Amino acid sequence: MDVEDITEECFLPKCGFLHPYHDALGYNIGGYRDYAPKVQKYEEIRDYINNDFEQYIIPGLQKIQCQEDYDKCKKAYKQCRNLPEISMLNFFTVFQMLVEILPVIVKKFFDSNSITAEEVKANRTLYEQVREWSAVPKTNHWDCLMRLIDTGL
Repeated sequence: MDVEDITEECFLPKCGFLHPYHDALGYNIGGYRDYAPKVQKYEEIRDYINNDFEQYIIPGLQKIQCQEDYDKCKKAYKQCRNLPEISMLNFFTVFQMLVEILPVIVKKFFDSNSITAEEVKANRTLYEQVREWSAVPKTNHWDCLMRLIDTGL
């Protein structure tokens, strides 16, 4: 991973992974959980983020007084991001995000294009034709699609 800027995750434990109010895009205090709006305790969020600033972020930034300090911080962060545990946390975070979004995309496509799961299941031959002309024809995702549909889109 190439680090261009110093961000809060450079100073947070485990680069911000496993943080209740931080995700791959930064601090996240809203949004959805299990496809429903999150119920938030804003005082708790404020206290948590204030603690992050007081315990990790501000002390880390105070160590940066010149370009050399900045470069050292970036280097340390790159090294941290390459640790096996952090690499695994990053992989699982990205994987979870992709797996979460796929059913949403498929459902929206079904809804907006007036096709049903049953119609998709009945058209494996068309899928095979599309797969043959795809960039990765040896990779067959039909079983994955069927499992996705069977989850009850």
